[in-house]
Amino acid sequence: MQMTLNQEFLHIIVLFNSAIDTGRQNITSVLKRYKVNDMNYFSYLEDVAPKNLFEALQTEQLQTIAIVLVYIDRDLAANTLNMFPDDMKAQIAIKMAHIDELSEVAVKSIANILETKILPSGVKLGGVKAVAEILKRLKD
Repeated sequence: MQMTLNQEFLHIIVLFNSAIDTGRQNITSVLKRYKVNDMNYFSYLEDVAPKNLFEALQTEQLQTIAIVLVYIDRDLAANTLNMFPDDMKAQIAIKMAHIDELSEVAVKSIANILETKILPSGVKLGGVKAVAEILKRLKD
C-alpha cells in the first residue's frame, strides 16, 4: 500500500514530533533510516559545529538542506536539523524522504557551494590544544 503525499507528510510529522518530545536520539534514529551514498563530498563538514552548519543552511531551499542532511554524519545532521523550527523540520524530512537518487554532479555542486559558505567561519582549527601539542613536540 503506497501512502499519499498527505499521509506521508502526517507520518513524518508524527515521527518528528515524537523526536522533538523525546530528544535528539530519536531524531538520529529517524535520520538513520535514510541511505547515504558512498560519495563523500561533504567530508569537510566533519569538524564543523552544528550551529555553523545551521547558519549556512538556514537561507537555502528546503531541498538543498535535505540533500546536505542526507549525505552527512547522522549526529551532525540530527543536531543541525534540531535547530530548525518544527514546521521546517517536517518539510525538510519530507524532502529527505523523496531523495532516492541524485546525480553525482548535483551533489558535488551543492557540496562545493556549501564549502565556500562555511569554511571561512565554521571549521575548528585547534586553538590552544593545537599550540600545546606543537609545543610538546619542540626539542629543548
